[in-house]
Formats: sequence, C-alpha cells, structure tokens
Amino acid sequence: MMCSLVAKARARSVYGVLRLPPSDLEPPAYRLTSGGAAAAVLPLRASPPSSAIRVRLGDPAARAMMDFARTRAATVPEDRGIDSARDDMRRAGVRALLVLRDGQVIGLLTDTDIEGGRTARFLDAHPELRRDQVLVREVLIPWEEIPGVDWEAIRCACVSDLLELFETAGCAHLAVLERGNDGSTLLRGLVSRARLERQLKFW
Repeated sequence: MMCSLVAKARARSVYGVLRLPPSDLEPPAYRLTSGGAAAAVLPLRASPPSSAIRVRLGDPAARAMMDFARTRAATVPEDRGIDSARDDMRRAGVRALLVLRDGQVIGLLTDTDIEGGRTARFLDAHPELRRDQVLVREVLIPWEEIPGVDWEAIRCACVSDLLELFETAGCAHLAVLERGNDGSTLLRGLVSRARLERQLKFW
C-alpha cells in the first residue's frame, strides 16, 4: 500500500478538471484552477471546522482527512492582507485557508506561510514594501504544487502510511482525489501533515 500511495502522490502534478463530490451542505461553490485551467469546485465555509479528531497509527487514513463532502472549506480572497488573513484563521480556529480569485481557488495559505519563509523571502525580494502591504496572493502555495492521492488508496491505507508518505514525498499537504460515477475526477479533501501530527499527540 505504501508504494501505491507514494507513486500516486508523485505522479499527480497536473490536476486537469476536478469537482467536489455531492454534499448535503449545499454551500455556494468556487472553481479551483491549476495554471489557468478549471480544476475543481470547492464549497464556501459557513462555520468553523470541528476540532481535530484523535487518531492512532493503525487507524484508517481517512480519519485524518479534511473531507469536503462533509466539511466546508475555509477561504480567503487573494487580495486580502496576510495579517488580516492570519486574523481570519484565528477567528475561525483553522491553520490554513483556500485562496480565491474571482470565485476560483488558486492556492493554499497556511499560518506557516504567513509567519515563515514565504513572507520573509517575498519581503527580501521587495524591500520597498512593508509587511502590512503584503497580500495573500504573494505568499500562497500554488494549487498545482500540492500532490494528490486517490481516494481509493486513502481508504485502504492507515495513518502510519500517511506519515511515511509525507516523509518520503517531502510535502506538507495532500489533495485526495476521487473518481465520480460519471468518470470525472472529484477533489474529495485535503490531508495536512501538521494537523495529523497534532491529532497523534492527543494520546
């Protein structure tokens, strides 16, 4: 199973056309783009996500996933200031936001991006700007840089497999992809390495 997960994560560099699985949440939808091509539809967050679920190494990997069929995504517009976005995260009780441009998702912003190297590197490259002038779009993780894993592989894996995958692939997030009944590809959810490690520490 581990080899299958790693292979799929490495191979998933281009998203193509994706959409969200059917959900009874019925939120407004946002299209996800990758390099200008439509890539998925994500729901607008209406309420903060629930607290992290405790997991053990032998638990199903799906327990560590943010499932977009059940949980609405937290979002932020690309032209919002990074400090305002950080405040949004704190109010919502989340550590990452999906970044929107004209109703389309173009990337992911984490609290680490705001406080860490991405912001520092951007300011080093633009000394004429102050921190309070930096916008979300300037420090986000482009969506196409987030590797993907098939939902069927996640369903058959356990939490320890995810940890090994994160270590092998050297990534911080995984997109979980699912094949729809009509043959289309669905963006089922996201797995965060930092969130998974926090879930394990609850024991």
